[in-house]
Amino acid sequence: MDRKTFNRVRLASIVLNEIEDLPAKMYPFLEFEKNENEAEGKYRILPLVGEAKESQAILSVEYQKWSEEVLDLLQRFYPQKVDEFTDTYRSALPYVTLELKPKTANSHKLKFTFIKYLTEQRTILSHLFAKMSSMEITDDECDMNRDVECGFTDNCLRVFRAAVQPVLEDEIDTFRANLSERDGDFKDILDMADQINDAATNDVSKLINKCNGLRKLCAENVECEDAIRPLIPVFDIIGRM
Repeated sequence: MDRKTFNRVRLASIVLNEIEDLPAKMYPFLEFEKNENEAEGKYRILPLVGEAKESQAILSVEYQKWSEEVLDLLQRFYPQKVDEFTDTYRSALPYVTLELKPKTANSHKLKFTFIKYLTEQRTILSHLFAKMSSMEITDDECDMNRDVECGFTDNCLRVFRAAVQPVLEDEIDTFRANLSERDGDFKDILDMADQINDAATNDVSKLINKCNGLRKLCAENVECEDAIRPLIPVFDIIGRM
């Protein structure tokens, strides 16, 4: 897989962050009107105006384009998640287009429901990122935005927090749970695992050092070496950022 393809999923994480900023500019301004004929729904949403209308238009376009992009990547690299992502997209779309028949005039509830679906999609994207990052990545020339490539720039930090950190935290928790079920003295190893989560903020060099430290400790312990295997692809991702 070439780096351009790999960067598509990184860019999808940045776009997702931008999508998540839009509901706050739209949902608080929703107005409702009670339907005389409740067969059409108890309430209907009145047309938006001003900035809220602009935000809804942007959200509708960006969300659908983003979902199509992620779905294409899933079909190529993680087909097991295609149906789950598609079902979530279909459930979330009416909350973007506002083609809804709400039972209550409650914009907060509508926003909460949309964010819930978006969070489910973020989780799928995070695991797609981890899966793709475990593959061999060639150094073909990439013509994408330079800010999406490389070192730990502000955009790359956003990518890390959006796409890598959730997977890292989940795998660290699983790693700790696995070790707790085994016999042996794992105090130093568990302390290092805690330090990895503490370092996962804005200091990538420190984070890489902690990841390498945990790998070294586990290389000296058979039980730990087995437990750490699911973490290795995540550590490889971090080493590339």
